[in-house]
Amino acid sequence: MRLFLFAIAFSTCVSTPARAGWEWTNWGMTQHAARLAAPAGTGRVDEPVAGSSLTMLLAVDVEASGIDFQARLGFSEFGELGLVELRPSDEVRDCDAASDALLQQHGAPVSRRSSPSQRWLWADAERDTLVEFSRGDDGSCLIRLTPLPRRNPYLRG
Repeated sequence: MRLFLFAIAFSTCVSTPARAGWEWTNWGMTQHAARLAAPAGTGRVDEPVAGSSLTMLLAVDVEASGIDFQARLGFSEFGELGLVELRPSDEVRDCDAASDALLQQHGAPVSRRSSPSQRWLWADAERDTLVEFSRGDDGSCLIRLTPLPRRNPYLRG
């Protein structure tokens, strides 16, 4: 029995999720692990993600690339991190800066759509992350990070 418990504990330590490519998160990490790793000021939310089985459970204000964002973390029904959303605190001022920072970090998008609203996608294979930047007609913008799909058309894999 002890050997069995040791084997389970060891396999849990060895099998770590892929990096989410953003700050202190890892795909598949639990809400508890995310809360422990997060900066001070992390709050709880409970908002279902439209069209998804994910639920936003944590929110925190962060700074990245000189831009203040509200970050929200979405978890699956099994309690695993599956979505990070970043919304600039001042969308009118910072949406252009956010898109410029993404272009500088990731280069040209693998997919670009401008109608009916702007939507750019990048596939970050190193971090196993699909990065989506979208901007509405009202000037608001959102950055969504999700794990790359297993069958990945963006990387032709």
